Amino acid sequence: MIVGIFQLGMEIRFFYITFIILSIYPVKAQNSYSLNFDGEADYVEVPYGSAMIANAGQITLSGWVYPRNINSGWPDFDAFFGFRNESDADFYLLQLDNYKVEGRLRVTENVAYTVVTAAESNRPDTWYHLALTYDGANLFVYINGIEAGSTEASGQIINENVSLTIGRLVFQTTNFDLDGQADEVSLWNIALTEQQIQDYMYADLTGEAGLVGYSILRSSVHSELYHDLIDTFREMDMELEGVHTETGPGVLEACISFDSGLYGIEHKLELPPGVVGNAYDLETSPENAKLPETLKKSTASFHQSSVMRELFGDEWVDHFSLTRKWEAQCYNEQKKGDPDWRWMLDHYFEII
Repeated sequence: MIVGIFQLGMEIRFFYITFIILSIYPVKAQNSYSLNFDGEADYVEVPYGSAMIANAGQITLSGWVYPRNINSGWPDFDAFFGFRNESDADFYLLQLDNYKVEGRLRVTENVAYTVVTAAESNRPDTWYHLALTYDGANLFVYINGIEAGSTEASGQIINENVSLTIGRLVFQTTNFDLDGQADEVSLWNIALTEQQIQDYMYADLTGEAGLVGYSILRSSVHSELYHDLIDTFREMDMELEGVHTETGPGVLEACISFDSGLYGIEHKLELPPGVVGNAYDLETSPENAKLPETLKKSTASFHQSSVMRELFGDEWVDHFSLTRKWEAQCYNEQKKGDPDWRWMLDHYFEII
């Protein structure tokens, strides 16, 4: 079951990543739903997440947290979210003893800068908004939109292979697992100002300048249906698990098929006659069910679809169509008289 997405911004913002989530029950938080971690190996992982901010001169990481741990001393620290490899790519927020919050930046050559807030900066069973910003000269921690500590800092993270995690950070052999909730984690390749942090705390982010990643547990499209599904699973005490960590054709196909089905239900569309036999064969298929015989024709049909544009927006449909047009062009230019299966084998075998 997909319970959350981390929408990537800018270059690859059209794709979605579903998380590896272990034993997480969704609960309502803020204006939506949150991830609920029990402190025992529950976490979200976005592989290669550091690629989103690698070589950036400025970074911001923010999100809502609801800590529950009433015994926060070593080694029972609670990780909120961020990157940590203890060598050249740290950018995270962590709860220490006495309810202090640690924010750390570690750049190349293992140079680290750390901000630790005052004791009692947060308390259990209360929602807090946290933000960690780096502007190229200073590192800041904000709690509920107010600066809670800072230090001078410099350098860049260039490692693109470190996972972004929510609910877990690892120190040597110790896992700091969150007992609490987290929601609306956002990642930016700019340094948000204090005013911007306050402005965005309660806002639904939709692609603001500098936003490269955003975790959400809701959808502006069919949100009521998604929430009803989550409520049903919660009432039945059923766990929801993410099972995919890629952005390949299978994920896109699932998104398109799922939203297309919901579109049909929402608009009370009648199902066409079922296809018997070969759907590429006009003689054995209803006219409106015949599938395009080539990638070029399929791309043209997708690009012209008003339903796809209503569901996913003109920008994404145009972008994805261009990628398929490019593939069709490569096919026409490179196969050079070879049989189709030979070109497909050479082109796709290593990818698959």
